[in-house]
Amino acid sequence: MVLNIRNEAKIMSSKKMELPSNLEQQIVTGIMSGYKSYLDERIRAKQNLKVSAAYAWTKGNHIDSEVAVAVENNQTIDFSTAKAGYVWEYLQFTATSPKSDETGKALIFIKGSRSAKKNFDGKKVSQPDKNYLREYAKINQHLFKSGQVSGTSTNHSVQLELPINEIRSSASDSFKTSDFDRFYIVTYEIDKAYQISSIKLTMPDPSSMSLVIVKDLTDLIQNSMVTIETEEFDAVRGDKVPDAQYTDQPFGYEIAAEEEQNPES
Repeated sequence: MVLNIRNEAKIMSSKKMELPSNLEQQIVTGIMSGYKSYLDERIRAKQNLKVSAAYAWTKGNHIDSEVAVAVENNQTIDFSTAKAGYVWEYLQFTATSPKSDETGKALIFIKGSRSAKKNFDGKKVSQPDKNYLREYAKINQHLFKSGQVSGTSTNHSVQLELPINEIRSSASDSFKTSDFDRFYIVTYEIDKAYQISSIKLTMPDPSSMSLVIVKDLTDLIQNSMVTIETEEFDAVRGDKVPDAQYTDQPFGYEIAAEEEQNPES
């Protein structure tokens, strides 16, 4: 799934939509731990098997699992296994606000992103009838319509790393979109050196099929205390994701518009 991002710009946070800082750090730590776990597994597989390239598709499971471990003592978040397509399984995280003056429940997915070779114009194209991300994006409809969340387009392209069966699957039967008030996708990007170079908290806008960046979590990587040695990347060097694993539908990034400040407040 292609994400159209236009123009690199300063991130402007929508404070009300940010997650608690401790939860954001736990998610980032889990992503880093999961990626390290995945790299170590790729090394073992390469050493023990005659062929092991299929392990490239286990990265998401490693990352989801380690995020679950990182948040397991956090009483404000829970997780469950969901299935997309016939065999693809992933974790769905559900979070509630720890603040007594806030209500609502958030659905959180962790998804990888990678730089695309070309920019897309952002024009809408026909979409599969059953697209679980598109269905869940409707959770945020009231937030964008009411103006609680808005965004400004940017100019950079990435792709969500989603197997084709996952993209074309409908929302999990275990959840209904009406069960939630907010839907987030935490995206992580892996650069040409095979390192995780950025992690962003985003909210899908169902009307524009764009991802609004609520907060850039990249600075939290250094606090994760996860060290990945150079040789750990050896097993994944040369990995390529086939173009057939992606659809040509746009799901672009936007920058969350900063709330106007009341000069009297």
